[in-house]
Amino acid sequence: MIWSFLKMSETWLSLGKHFEPSGHHAYTLEKSAAYSCMAEESRRLFELVGGRWPAEGETLFDYIRHLCMKQQRSVIFQYQDHVYNCCLHRLFGEKYL
Repeated sequence: MIWSFLKMSETWLSLGKHFEPSGHHAYTLEKSAAYSCMAEESRRLFELVGGRWPAEGETLFDYIRHLCMKQQRSVIFQYQDHVYNCCLHRLFGEKYL
């Protein structure tokens, strides 16, 4: 959700570059700012409930894998149009702990 809000903010900002200063330009800036605020509020709420992000240089896949291994949980994820519901411990084995 946070990523979606950030992407929409960037999109509206990019659209605004195609207009001369006018009502259309102001509208795109307003929408960009609104989505940016939604992203910040979502990030704040996510952190409030204990949400975290991958470390710098860590892929989302590796982050989820380590988190699930640590908590010994199964995970449902989508990769290249396939949905997987698996125990990551069985999928990756001990050598990836």
